[in-house]
Amino acid sequence: MILDQLRYHAVSKNKRLKEITRNLPPDFNFCEYAYAWTYRAAVEYSRDFSVDILARANSPGDYSIIGEVKNRETKKFSKDEAAAFQVKFDKIKEKEKLAPVVGFIFSRKGFTREAENCLQEKGIAFTDDEQWLEV
Repeated sequence: MILDQLRYHAVSKNKRLKEITRNLPPDFNFCEYAYAWTYRAAVEYSRDFSVDILARANSPGDYSIIGEVKNRETKKFSKDEAAAFQVKFDKIKEKEKLAPVVGFIFSRKGFTREAENCLQEKGIAFTDDEQWLEV
């Protein structure tokens, strides 16, 4: 649902999505994306890894998005998960030559206080607002 939101509705819902997403860069706007899909990669000498969202901006200067979706009912997004996402984010950003780019986490159950602090410190946007799931 979040991929569909980015593919088809994010531009028209720009203001609302920005209001319900914390820690976006001040100059960020949702834009038209060349593609928005799940990303899988094999990094040399390492295990395969993936992220739920890679949305590449159509126009230079617009932000691309690398993101994770945790649509679970029982566990808040943790500081350890935030640190693991940062590693994947950095590798994908470099491999795909994305700039500007923002990290994004949707966690239906929310975030631990430590995770929120870590995400804010690292400049990663995050939300638990289920309006993201409404297409």
